[in-house]
Amino acid sequence: MAILVVEDGTGLTGANSYITAAEALAILDVKPTQLAAFSALSVQEQDDYLIWASSWLDDYMDWKGYKTVATSGLRWPRCGVYDRDSILIDENTIPEQLKQAVAETATWLINSSAANSGGEASNLPEGIKRVKADVVEVEFFDGGSADSQSGSDLLPVNIRFLLRSLGAPIVGRKRFVPAVR
Repeated sequence: MAILVVEDGTGLTGANSYITAAEALAILDVKPTQLAAFSALSVQEQDDYLIWASSWLDDYMDWKGYKTVATSGLRWPRCGVYDRDSILIDENTIPEQLKQAVAETATWLINSSAANSGGEASNLPEGIKRVKADVVEVEFFDGGSADSQSGSDLLPVNIRFLLRSLGAPIVGRKRFVPAVR
């Protein structure tokens, strides 16, 4: 059980979340399904998911700009980053779209098998379940995206879209293995 330490824009060394549970509840208030999932958690579980979501985004996003405090616990605050309207984000500010992304990522992590897999199966392109090399065979997942089945999409589309001005997702892995004949 971690203690929630919210980044306030000063580069706190012990910071482990970009938002509080109260902020997450306010953000999710207009998203009934996500609000219900997050509200059903205990206070400690809410904090744990916010910590996980903040870490998840820091791990899977290649943020633009430069970190302003080398010893900060998270990868924000940053300088040299513009919002989606091309307005420079103050280097002592945690952008609102990042806060929204943390709240939405926390709710996605609650039931995501992709998150629970840690991306272990993400060596195949999205939607592909299996590839067979001898007499080539490719098997696709039934019902669409592999996101919830194999972990190949480590950030949902809505969150990637929300964060597009702040950075680029680090998704998929290139792997090379020797071909055996």
